[in-house]
Amino acid sequence: MESELSVESLLEKLSNLLDQLQMETAFLKSSKNLKEVVMFIRDSIVDISNKICILKKYLDRLKEKNSSFQEILSLCQHLNEKIIDMYNNIPHEMIIAYTNNNKEESMQSISNASPNTFIINNDTEKTVDFVNTPNIEASTIKDCKKALFNEPEYPKISLLKGEEFDKLPKYMIGRQSLQMINGLINSINQVLKAKYSLLFAGKAVARKKGELDLYLYYKNQDIICKNTECKYFFTAEDYERYVRTKLDRLALKLMMALRHCKRIREYRLQKELYYIVLP
Repeated sequence: MESELSVESLLEKLSNLLDQLQMETAFLKSSKNLKEVVMFIRDSIVDISNKICILKKYLDRLKEKNSSFQEILSLCQHLNEKIIDMYNNIPHEMIIAYTNNNKEESMQSISNASPNTFIINNDTEKTVDFVNTPNIEASTIKDCKKALFNEPEYPKISLLKGEEFDKLPKYMIGRQSLQMINGLINSINQVLKAKYSLLFAGKAVARKKGELDLYLYYKNQDIICKNTECKYFFTAEDYERYVRTKLDRLALKLMMALRHCKRIREYRLQKELYYIVLP
């Protein structure tokens, strides 16, 4: 009886061992597929991490805007209280009389003015030949905006359209989506804006911000523009500085797609690789 039990237990052990061997064999056969799945999961995690960094920066900007909006709201409330107080304390007849006097003065000034003259603040007159004045171009508006508001000039890479994305070779884009490559373009545009806003601000502002060394470093890179006849460029170091993440394998693959779509081109000087923004 004991011998029978021992044989059964031995067979059971051998059966369990065979099951384990079958599982291990199946695992080894599917190791290649598992490796591809793991790489896909890794790329997805890196992409999610990059988007989280972008969202954090966006939320920080929203917080800054929220604080400024709160100040504006408090100011509007204060002004509203003043208006209500003035409305309650100034006689209505006085307001009507003041309005009528202003209307009479403005009508008289308009009747005395020439057809090509307009009045600014009832004090100064400016003559404009409306017939011969050419149409205002967008570049003129941009120059005026830059002069009036001291707005820095920085490049901006245009987003990819669906038609361009569909024409990309499959080996170049892989499993990546249009949203993913446009997300990289938005990150690059943030880098360009931060870099050239610092250059536009000047040496004094850079010193106040504690970024004088970075400003001088960017100024010393003018040789790149002279050699390549380019106007704007960035490096992997710039990307890491402002986006807080490196240009990983996935991002470099998407950069190859941007080169294919004529958004950027590469220029290597000594050991440094420059990504030049194409107009």
